[in-house]
Amino acid sequence: MVLQMPWRLLIFLTFGVATLIILYLASYRGEDVKVSELEIRWPGPEETSGRWCGSGTRSASIETILISCDEKCHLLLRYWIFTPMSTDVEENIPLEILKDGRKIGEENIVARKEKTSMYIQTPVVLLTIPNDAEIRVFESSVKIPHYTGRDWRSPQVIYVKGSLSGWKRIGLGAYTPL
Repeated sequence: MVLQMPWRLLIFLTFGVATLIILYLASYRGEDVKVSELEIRWPGPEETSGRWCGSGTRSASIETILISCDEKCHLLLRYWIFTPMSTDVEENIPLEILKDGRKIGEENIVARKEKTSMYIQTPVVLLTIPNDAEIRVFESSVKIPHYTGRDWRSPQVIYVKGSLSGWKRIGLGAYTPL
């Protein structure tokens, strides 16, 4: 015996299941991740006390500098690979952001090496991610903001050279990440 279901009930159930799938997918992509390349120099160690973290080997490493962290964390990031050859090189570096073990964002960043340099490196990147997220590049990863193992302090000054895109003005000479 074949069970017959009224068409209206079948359409209603199909619509309900489709709505649940859409809501699940919308919540899956709901984390706010923003990646912006900046035209600034990488701050020196004297400017980053208590806010710098790196992960990797002598051959390749990810480095981050925490700028601020509440519900969202803002940080500077760069990745470099030791490459002792005298040629120009360009490589796509895969950047992944994870939260609670699931990927919430990814971006390819173009890293370059000039003939006079020994490193392929990305430009300095301004990254906005949810608090407690993990940044992964190849096999290296950093969990934000728990990597320092101690309280970090917000920077008083970050020197910029070039563009201030990705920053908003909050006062005379004062800017904050967007």
